[in-house]
Amino acid sequence: MLPESFSVFLLAFESCFTAPSYRRFVTILTGWILCTGKHTVTGVMRAAGVVGEREHSGYHRFFSRGALELPRFLGLAAYAARDPRAVVCR
Repeated sequence: MLPESFSVFLLAFESCFTAPSYRRFVTILTGWILCTGKHTVTGVMRAAGVVGEREHSGYHRFFSRGALELPRFLGLAAYAARDPRAVVCR
């Protein structure tokens, strides 16, 4: 759905999540980018192509209980905002 370079970029954030949460993070972010309508959880899931394939409530739980190492994630996000290539290359 998105360029391979974007998937490689997202790998830099993998260590901030558990494996299931990282997969949901990638799906949500992909759907957010591709969504042309309202950016609701359902709209984002629809844009990502996972409606009917995955349980809807799991995506809601991601926001309320998702396993995320927030300080590391925010640090990487701030670093990526300055120079996205540096995050990928580490």
